[in-house]
Amino acid sequence: MARNRQKVRRPSAAECVPRQVARAVNEVGSVDCRSDSRANGRRLKCLTVADHFSHQCADITVHYGISGEYVTRLL
Repeated sequence: MARNRQKVRRPSAAECVPRQVARAVNEVGSVDCRSDSRANGRRLKCLTVADHFSHQCADITVHYGISGEYVTRLL
Protein backbone atom coordinates (compact mmCIF):
# COMPACT_ATOMS: atom_id res chain seq x y z
CA MET A 1 0.00 0.00 0.00
CA ALA A 2 1.45 3.36 -1.02
CA ARG A 3 1.54 6.18 1.48
CA ASN A 4 0.28 9.63 0.52
CA ARG A 5 2.97 12.27 0.57
CA GLN A 6 2.41 15.52 2.39
CA LYS A 7 2.56 18.74 0.39
CA VAL A 8 5.67 20.84 0.94
CA ARG A 9 4.82 24.27 2.30
CA ARG A 10 6.63 26.91 0.28
CA PRO A 11 6.93 30.48 1.55
CA SER A 12 4.81 33.12 -0.17
CA ALA A 13 6.35 36.04 -2.05
CA ALA A 14 5.68 38.33 0.93
CA GLU A 15 7.67 36.03 3.26
CA CYS A 16 10.74 35.75 1.01
CA VAL A 17 13.74 37.98 1.65
CA PRO A 18 15.48 39.22 -1.51
CA ARG A 19 19.04 38.04 -2.04
CA GLN A 20 21.85 40.42 -1.18
CA VAL A 21 23.88 41.70 -4.14
CA ALA A 22 27.65 41.31 -3.75
CA ARG A 23 29.49 44.63 -4.19
CA ALA A 24 32.92 43.59 -2.83
CA VAL A 25 35.03 40.48 -2.26
CA ASN A 26 34.11 38.41 0.85
CA GLU A 27 30.80 40.25 1.25
CA VAL A 28 28.42 37.51 0.06
CA GLY A 29 29.32 33.85 -0.13
CA SER A 30 27.83 30.39 -0.12
CA VAL A 31 28.64 26.99 1.32
CA ASP A 32 27.88 23.68 -0.39
CA CYS A 33 28.33 20.18 1.01
CA ARG A 34 28.42 17.04 -1.15
CA SER A 35 29.05 13.42 -0.30
CA ASP A 36 29.88 10.24 -2.16
CA SER A 37 30.67 6.69 -1.14
CA ARG A 38 33.85 4.83 -2.00
CA ALA A 39 34.09 1.22 -3.16
CA ASN A 40 34.81 0.13 0.44
CA GLY A 41 31.56 1.76 1.66
CA ARG A 42 33.07 4.79 3.48
CA ARG A 43 31.40 8.15 2.87
CA LEU A 44 33.61 10.93 1.51
CA LYS A 45 32.39 14.50 2.16
CA CYS A 46 33.33 17.65 0.22
CA LEU A 47 32.71 21.15 1.62
CA THR A 48 33.02 24.07 -0.82
CA VAL A 49 33.06 27.78 0.15
CA ALA A 50 32.51 30.20 -2.75
CA ASP A 51 32.62 34.00 -3.06
CA HIS A 52 29.79 35.53 -5.12
CA PHE A 53 31.61 38.73 -6.15
CA SER A 54 34.84 37.23 -7.50
CA HIS A 55 33.21 33.91 -8.56
CA GLN A 56 36.15 32.08 -7.00
CA CYS A 57 36.19 29.12 -4.68
CA ALA A 58 37.62 30.31 -1.36
CA ASP A 59 38.14 26.79 0.04
CA ILE A 60 37.47 23.13 -0.74
CA THR A 61 37.73 20.58 2.07
CA VAL A 62 37.51 16.83 1.43
CA HIS A 63 37.40 14.43 4.37
CA TYR A 64 35.57 11.39 5.73
CA GLY A 65 33.96 13.46 8.48
CA ILE A 66 33.45 17.22 8.57
CA SER A 67 32.09 18.39 11.92
CA GLY A 68 30.05 21.51 12.54
CA GLU A 69 32.88 22.81 14.71
CA TYR A 70 35.28 22.52 11.75
CA VAL A 71 32.84 24.35 9.45
CA THR A 72 32.52 27.17 12.00
CA ARG A 73 36.30 27.43 12.29
CA LEU A 74 36.64 27.47 8.50
CA LEU A 75 34.12 30.26 8.02
